[in-house]
Amino acid sequence: MKKTITLGLMLFGLFATSVQAQTKHCHTVEDCQQQIAERKADLAELLKDVTPRLTGILKTEVSQDEAKSICEEEGKRLGDPGMRLPTARELALDAIARKALPSSAISETKKDGYSLVKGSDSVGNPDHFYFSYKDYKRPAGDLGNKWFWSSSVHPDYSVYAYVINGVNGVIDYVSRSYDYDYGAVRCVQSR
Repeated sequence: MKKTITLGLMLFGLFATSVQAQTKHCHTVEDCQQQIAERKADLAELLKDVTPRLTGILKTEVSQDEAKSICEEEGKRLGDPGMRLPTARELALDAIARKALPSSAISETKKDGYSLVKGSDSVGNPDHFYFSYKDYKRPAGDLGNKWFWSSSVHPDYSVYAYVINGVNGVIDYVSRSYDYDYGAVRCVQSR
């Protein structure tokens, strides 16, 4: 999964460079607008392959363990055995796909203004990336009022799991065992 996401982000970087290079050779404003529209369509197709399909909010005021169980039970109910709690990276990618975050919110390398998200997925695979919530656009409704649990656990502090805050877009880690009033669960659906 991480390789697919990394590939998608690399392709996005190449896409951005391609747009800049190709739009320099426009003969008219209309030509440039057409080229940009074509590149945006290309990018949407690339992102479709790496963006997780998340459910709506299934429940609030739950701990991370409860959130995991909810995803498993919902998967059984829907006949989707691959349904699971998303990683911190998948939550960020979902926010990018919904245009709550800019595509530059995730980086594989350290940058000024970016924080390290040092997580491990549910089977212990490292999922480290740098993240910036700059230019976050708060969504309407509960997507902009809740924190969403991830399956990513902090490797140095296993009692903490990462969440993405719908209010301000911050990814942070909190105690896995506490039923926060604003903690909510969304699940990744199988493709």
